[in-house]
Amino acid sequence: MGGYGDGVSEPTDIPVCLIGDSFVAGYGDETGRGWTARLVEEGARRGVRIHAAVAGVGGDTSEMILARWDEVDRRRSAFPTTAVVAEFGANDAMVDDGVVRVDPSGTVAALRGMIARGPEGRLLVVGPPPVVWEGANCMRVER
Repeated sequence: MGGYGDGVSEPTDIPVCLIGDSFVAGYGDETGRGWTARLVEEGARRGVRIHAAVAGVGGDTSEMILARWDEVDRRRSAFPTTAVVAEFGANDAMVDDGVVRVDPSGTVAALRGMIARGPEGRLLVVGPPPVVWEGANCMRVER
């Protein structure tokens, strides 16, 4: 089976580093699989082996994720063809003691930092899914 760099146009082995918050870690999923496991499962169903390195930390904001981007760099140094999926946003919009955890300009700055450090053509940024916490989805839309 082919992978990137061996002349095969459609890779079948794809290393992916998924970095983000609790949604990346799979918190809140009653099956314990989360969307990252579903991604790997769907890839396998389609004949693609996704080798996922999951770096999700509950409660992390975009700024915190950028601060630990060395995790991505370490994985990419071992496997340079590693794609990166960065997911964040829910915790940025949360209010803690009456203050939004990360203001919109901070979120944009963190995103720019991730883009600057991410692999060109191999970075996907994903926003958080809707949640059942009252008001949380409205806060995100307002941003």
